[in-house]
Amino acid sequence: MMPIALSLIAKATIVIVFALLAGWLARRRRAALRHLIFLAAFAVLALLPAAGTVFPAVPVHVPLPSTPATADVTRVTTPVIPMLDGTQAMPVRPSETRATGPALTPFTLLSTVWLAGVLGGLVFVVLGIWQTRRIRLDGLPWRDAQTMTNELARDVGIRRRIDVVVHEAAIGPMTCGIMRPVIVFPQDAWTWGDADVRRALTHELEHVRRSDWLTLCFARAVCAVYWFHPLVWIANRQLSVNAERACDDAVLRHSQAVGYADQLVLLAERFSARTRRPLLAMASRGDLSTRVRAVLDIHQQRGPAGVRALFTTAIAAVVSVALLAPLRTVAAGQERAPASGPLRFDVASIKPSASGEIMSVRALPGRLSADASLGILMQHAYGVQPFQVVGGPGWLTSEPYQIEAKTGAPATREQLSLMLQSLLEDRFQLKTHRDVKELPVFALVSNNGGFRLPPPKDGACVEAAADAAVEWAGGRMAFPGELQPVKPQCGAAVIDLGPRGAHMRGGKMRMPELVRTLSMLLGRIVIDKTGLAESFDLQLDFVPDDTTPAMPPPPPDSGISGVSIAQALQQQLGLRLESTRGPVGLVIVDQAERPSAN
Repeated sequence: MMPIALSLIAKATIVIVFALLAGWLARRRRAALRHLIFLAAFAVLALLPAAGTVFPAVPVHVPLPSTPATADVTRVTTPVIPMLDGTQAMPVRPSETRATGPALTPFTLLSTVWLAGVLGGLVFVVLGIWQTRRIRLDGLPWRDAQTMTNELARDVGIRRRIDVVVHEAAIGPMTCGIMRPVIVFPQDAWTWGDADVRRALTHELEHVRRSDWLTLCFARAVCAVYWFHPLVWIANRQLSVNAERACDDAVLRHSQAVGYADQLVLLAERFSARTRRPLLAMASRGDLSTRVRAVLDIHQQRGPAGVRALFTTAIAAVVSVALLAPLRTVAAGQERAPASGPLRFDVASIKPSASGEIMSVRALPGRLSADASLGILMQHAYGVQPFQVVGGPGWLTSEPYQIEAKTGAPATREQLSLMLQSLLEDRFQLKTHRDVKELPVFALVSNNGGFRLPPPKDGACVEAAADAAVEWAGGRMAFPGELQPVKPQCGAAVIDLGPRGAHMRGGKMRMPELVRTLSMLLGRIVIDKTGLAESFDLQLDFVPDDTTPAMPPPPPDSGISGVSIAQALQQQLGLRLESTRGPVGLVIVDQAERPSAN
C-alpha cells in the first residue's frame, strides 16, 4: 500500500505543478480559461485513484539508498556474513508474526491520520452545505430584486427559477444550490442603489450559469482527500479566485469598471468588519484586492473560455489520466514474488551428509548447492545471524544435509533465498514466527583519535562477476593452513585464522559490511553510529577470545597472543564498541522435522 500512496502523491504533484504553470502562462488570458484549467486538474485528481485500478500497472523504478544493517524492531534484516569469503545473505520473505496485540506500524499511523483528515474535510463540506441550506430556508424573500433577477436571467439564457433572499449571516452577495439555486443578499441590501444591485445580480447569475456552486463543492471534496498536499490548496484558491474574476468579467460587459471596483472595495470593508462568514462562500476577503486590480486592468482579456478551450482542456485531462494512472513507483532492483504464490525450486534433492565439520551454502543463478545444517540453512534463507534463530530441536545445528536445487529459469540471489525458505517449509516442515526482544547490542562509534581507515587501493580486492557463486561457510574455523589464502572480493570481508591469530581483510569496504561481519563474530547486533559513508580498505589483526563466540579462542598451549577484537578496533581502526541495549528481531522455530526421503 505504501508504494501506491507514494505513487498517488507523486502524480498529484505533477498534475498540480502543470496546472499552476499553465495558469501562470495564461495569466493575461481570460479568467474563465484559467478556471477551466484548474477545474480540469481537480477532475484528474479525482479520477486518478480509480483509474489506477483499471489500467495495467507500469512500474517506474526509483533508486533508493541502501540502509545499514541495524537492530530492526519490525523485521529481521541483519544478513549472514561468512567467516571465510564475505558472502552477503539474501532478503527475508514475509512470514507470520506473533504478537501480543496489534502492531502500530508507521504506515498504519499515517493511514489513520490521513483518514481522519479526509473525514474532517468531508464533514466541513457537509456542514457548509447544511449551513447554506439553513440560510436559504431562513432567508426573507426580496421581491424587488426577484423581479430584476428574472429579467436578467432571461437575458443570459437561464430558464430555471432563481430565488433571491436576504439573510443576516450574509456578508455580501452569494450564490448556493445546484438544482434550485438561490442568491443571498445581506440585510442592508434594501438600501443599495439599483446599479449596485444590478451588478451584484449579474455577478451571481454568472455563477449560476457556470454552475460554480457545484464546482466549489467538488473541489472542496477533492481537497479533503488530498488535505495534506499544500499545492492542492493553492490550486483550490486559484480555482475560486478565477471563478470570481470570470463572473466579474460578465459584469463589466454591462457596467463601468470604476463603479464596479468601488463596489468591490465596499465589499472588502464588509469582510474586514465581519470575521465570520458561511463555510462554503465562494468569495473571500483575500481575493478582493486581486479582483479589483483585474477589474481596472484595461489590458486583461475578458469573456467566456470558448468551445475550443473547453475541448482542448478536456482532451488534456483525459490524456493526463491515461498517462499517469498506470504508473507505479517501485524501488530500483526490488524483486517481488509472483502473486500466484511463493517462489519454489523446480527440482530439489535433500539427503543426510557425512562430509565433515565445514558447512557451506553455494548459490548460482538458477541453482543452489548446500552442505549444511538446518540452522545454517535458515540463517542463509532468512538473512539472520546465528544468535537470531531461537528454539527448535537439538539436531537443528548438528546434523548437516546435502541439498541440490534447481529452477527452470535464471534466478537472482534474492529469489533463490525465497525459494530456499519455501524448500525448508515444505521438506523440513519448518514453521516459524517473528518476535522482537530488548537485548544487548553494540554501538560502533568513532574513537577519540578519529578513524584509521585507509582509502581503497588498486589491487586490494577483486571485483566479483555478476554471476559469481555466493558461498557461506559455517561450523568451525579452518585450521591454519587448511585453506589456501584467497584475495577478498571487493566490498566483502575475509577472515583467516593463522599461526599468529585472526586476520580480517577487505578492499573497497563500507561500514555496513563491517558491522555485519562484527555482528557475526561477536554474536550480538552491531549498530553503525560512525556516520562514515566512504569506502575503505580493511586490515584487522586480533586474537579470538570469549567475546567472539563465532571464532573460538586458540588452545592455551598454542603460543598465540595478541589483542582482543575490541582492542584491535580501537588501536588499528580508530573505532570503539559501546555496549547498550536495543530491540532485536528474532526468528522463533515452532516446528522442524527431519526431511523425508526424496
